[in-house]
Amino acid sequence: MKKYYYRFRLWLSFWEPNMPLQKYQELEIKAGYKGEKGQPLVCYKCGCKDFKIGDSYKEEGIGLVEYEELCQKCGNRVGYWSYGNWQI
Repeated sequence: MKKYYYRFRLWLSFWEPNMPLQKYQELEIKAGYKGEKGQPLVCYKCGCKDFKIGDSYKEEGIGLVEYEELCQKCGNRVGYWSYGNWQI
């Protein structure tokens, strides 16, 4: 029942008709849902702030280049980091 409750609540509290994506992202940062560099700070499903690394990919000579962050409480995928950029 509470599936995606936090993401919906965030969307509902910020929603405006024809809102530009940049403005929505700024509001997410201001509300504490994601950091300045785009990293997730809160699980959108359960509201937990503790994450663990899930699947990852390492390149020889470079090291870790891709990984996903999972919520420790519910296991929801909260973000994916790849070559210096976050996808939420």
